Amino acid sequence: MVLEEKSLIKMEPENQVSATSSTATNQTSNIIDEDDLQKLSDKNAAKRKYPPGCPVWYNFQITSKTCLDANFGIVKAVYTNLESGGFIYRVSKAEQGDNKKHYFLEDDLVFALNCPVSVKVNNKDVDAVIVCPKPGTSERKLSYTVQYILVGNAIQIETGVDNELISFRVVGKKEKGSSCSTKSTTSKQQQPIQAKTNGESNGMQQPPSSNPLDNKKMV
Repeated sequence: MVLEEKSLIKMEPENQVSATSSTATNQTSNIIDEDDLQKLSDKNAAKRKYPPGCPVWYNFQITSKTCLDANFGIVKAVYTNLESGGFIYRVSKAEQGDNKKHYFLEDDLVFALNCPVSVKVNNKDVDAVIVCPKPGTSERKLSYTVQYILVGNAIQIETGVDNELISFRVVGKKEKGSSCSTKSTTSKQQQPIQAKTNGESNGMQQPPSSNPLDNKKMV
């Protein structure tokens, strides 16, 4: 939200719980001078956690033991704060007619539902989509439940995936319009999960799989 003095910006959210910890935002420290912000080039912005075009959630509020509320938006630009050295994200809120500039710290954002991502598994990048984030606390880090994109109609869900292992993924043309597509657009080596009964493989010997998820113990 832009203040009356055009050179000052009040960061959002105000007094909301950070997505990465249980610490509440401090209003005073969230007022910054717009002159201290330098917009990153497209090349450098694309290297950040939430590059332009990335769908995000913000304003996390844990309303009960089973519910959390958030708002949806799209990252439009990334800035570096010349005063503090941190990064600032300008987010377009998903509200019709909203033309204001909204700024957030990286810790106040998370990947949104169905956001296309890559997950580092056994030193390989595996295509996935976000199912739901799990906000961090003083005892645990921010993590996600993700759906891995496999071949055919096979899916695999994993919970508790560390935020540090996840990065935004630019989708190919075939995947656009269906963020829950079950076909990978970048890796031809991922194989479907082999169904087994009582630890057997229906009497057939299965060939070694190159799927990086096969050797990963799922939660």
